[in-house]
Amino acid sequence: MAKHKDGFEDILEERRTNSDWKFSLKTRLTVPVYKYCKQRTPQKIKDDVLNSDRVRYRVEMVCVIVAFLIV
Repeated sequence: MAKHKDGFEDILEERRTNSDWKFSLKTRLTVPVYKYCKQRTPQKIKDDVLNSDRVRYRVEMVCVIVAFLIV
């Protein structure tokens, strides 16, 4: 059983004690949930990414480069 430390579950503890082959073939039906995670739908994640400042900045930079190459 994985130990909890600082609110996190050590999912690699089993791998440290058993073989890598057995660990890699194991299916995980219950993935540990990060306690500060917000539940979001895939559409909400897409909206957050597309409206982020980082993505907006990169799109503007690409547009500037393309405009510079066309002129």
